[in-house]
Amino acid sequence: MRILNHVKELFDLSGKKALVTGGASGIGYTMAEGLAEAGASVAICGRGRHGSLEEASERLSDIGPEILPIKCDVSKEEDILQLVSTLKDKNFQVAILVNNAGVSWGHPSETFPLDRWQMVIETNLTGLFVMTREIAKEFMIPSGSGSIINIASVSGMTGGEIGITAYSASKAGVIGITKQLAIEWASMGIRVNAIAPSWFPSYMTRHFTGDDSPYRELLLADCPFGRFGHPWELKGPVVFLASQASSYITGTCIPVDGGYISK
Repeated sequence: MRILNHVKELFDLSGKKALVTGGASGIGYTMAEGLAEAGASVAICGRGRHGSLEEASERLSDIGPEILPIKCDVSKEEDILQLVSTLKDKNFQVAILVNNAGVSWGHPSETFPLDRWQMVIETNLTGLFVMTREIAKEFMIPSGSGSIINIASVSGMTGGEIGITAYSASKAGVIGITKQLAIEWASMGIRVNAIAPSWFPSYMTRHFTGDDSPYRELLLADCPFGRFGHPWELKGPVVFLASQASSYITGTCIPVDGGYISK
């Protein structure tokens, strides 16, 4: 590894290629934007809902050197395998993987439908694992380097509001996978870390953070900062974990939560 001395070099992602799942909208788009602003080429994938991949890639093209949109449902292994094939065909050597794609479903635990439980787990946990396995196997292990950043949640560390049992369980699993893979793959030059956001307004969280939500004031009262996160406040953590600035950090989970879990 080349020794970098200047802080600007440590955070520079020029020449790196990143893949952000669920990168067409919400915090996924913001993190893709941050990586592009740091100089990385960025592939974004998603199901094409709640934000157009093509529109997102057009906006990102004004920032980054190369932007590649790919349609993919991470809950389907065949979609992930096709995505990897497309990346290979495009010679898009992934060095940074941000596993952001996720879903939630709210319902009281005592009557939580099994099909909704399986949907959340298959997307947030199983899909994340399959994506990570395939990207590491195809790109990172052969090159002897890579940074994997899993988007967990503070609810996976503390539990959360009534009705998000499957989501909390899946995100606790994401933290567990992060720690396990960090141990397994450290000798291969691959770092695996996680970011645990608290409440950031988005399409997925609108039932909790929206102006007319019955949970809004309760959630704000639980946060020492007294406000929800701004999407751009995730740019710094993701660029830090993607870059050489964090070259001796692996297996950790960074809360980005306004002090939520410290209270």
